[in-house]
Amino acid sequence: MNRALLMWQSIMLLILVLAGVAYGAEIREDVPAERILEMIKNGEPVEYYRVNIIGDINLSELPPTAPVEQSDYLNIGRFEFRQTSKGKAKVINSSLNITDSNIKGFINLKNAIFQKEVNFQYTNFNKGANFNNVQFNGDANFWGSRFGVVI
Repeated sequence: MNRALLMWQSIMLLILVLAGVAYGAEIREDVPAERILEMIKNGEPVEYYRVNIIGDINLSELPPTAPVEQSDYLNIGRFEFRQTSKGKAKVINSSLNITDSNIKGFINLKNAIFQKEVNFQYTNFNKGANFNNVQFNGDANFWGSRFGVVI
């Protein structure tokens, strides 16, 4: 009797383990970063959920669209940071929603002015990001995002 019970428990444990492995082993679509840059360049909304973005998203490759001279202060606890930038900004008219995804390249949004929503909720930035002098005129959501995490 004990042997049958032990066998039954072992089978149930194996089923649970295999179900957990199958759940975590989801297949994500690979999206080239160039596709996202092209959508931004054309003013199209960028909407991706649970994807791997392959390559760098570098907005410095887009032509500047507006002169900018910004001097911003950022307070984090007792620390104050000042950022000053002169030059040309990139006004971005695309909404940007990349959620629960992995950005496997570097992301450079320096000197961008986002007119619409930016949402990177639960997204992993694997190789780092540059947000210097970025201005968000719509909602910006980075809830649950992680930086420098290799998945």
